[in-house]
Amino acid sequence: MRDIRFTLQLSRSRALWQALLDVGRELAPHFSATLEYYAQETGLNSWYWFTLLRVLASEPEPASREGLLRQSLWGNQNDLSMWKAGGKEGPPQWGGSNAHLLVDETLLAARLLDRGVDRLDILLDNTGSELASDLALVDFLLESKKAQQVVLHAKVYPTFVSDATPADVLTAVEFLDWNENPLAQAMGVRLKRQIETGRIQLREHFFWHSPLPFWELPEELSRELSQSSLILSKGDANYRRLLGDLHWPFTTSFREITVYSPAPLLTLRVLKSEIVVGLQPGQAETLSEQDPQWLVDGAWGVAQFTGS
Repeated sequence: MRDIRFTLQLSRSRALWQALLDVGRELAPHFSATLEYYAQETGLNSWYWFTLLRVLASEPEPASREGLLRQSLWGNQNDLSMWKAGGKEGPPQWGGSNAHLLVDETLLAARLLDRGVDRLDILLDNTGSELASDLALVDFLLESKKAQQVVLHAKVYPTFVSDATPADVLTAVEFLDWNENPLAQAMGVRLKRQIETGRIQLREHFFWHSPLPFWELPEELSRELSQSSLILSKGDANYRRLLGDLHWPFTTSFREITVYSPAPLLTLRVLKSEIVVGLQPGQAETLSEQDPQWLVDGAWGVAQFTGS
């Protein structure tokens, strides 16, 4: 079942290609491997793929950590609970853009990562394309030694159809490891090695299936996350949990709400529900005129950071 969900989720990726091209020059081999991971499942034209590889290969290392963070954010658009695999419908702006980031604090988080962190915890959301972009980010951070260890927190089983589980992570790594493209395969080999040596660890907990707010973390999970240098929260459901699923005024400070967090926090989220904070005065009103469905149509995103 997980392999079917994994393939279905990847097949939504075709609509992302033009947006990926726009940022591809920044992202070097980590991004290349992720694109190959998409291409394998979507049957992409080989000429298009190899042209893209030549563009990426011409760019110097390292990959842009801000670009990879944004790639991880926009990967959250690939959600089978909203848009079916292979369907024509999707958010109005596949792949997003800086103009569609309502709050963008990726640079602040990148500065923390540049100083180096002992441990990064990622609260995963969807398998498939989003997980691929998350793994590209993990690969870069570990290989560049910006993070010494990454802990991936997943669901025990899918609550929504494309929720990522530990088994999905292992499936994704095997997919890359057996890939014919050398860049994708090299990424898979690196990730497998990091899992074997313990630099990547997998966790699952039933709390992620509950309706409880984040400030009601079980004691053992709170202790676990308090060891983190940075918590990276992915997706809409985790964002709603961080806010207690409450309708705060749009201009409420994200930092003030999440003061309870046991560690510095970065949330990367595409809007799919009527809850968001941290906006500027008048921003919500302008958005309502521009896009009446902006809160729920998956075209807009936020990257919000609580560290220093």
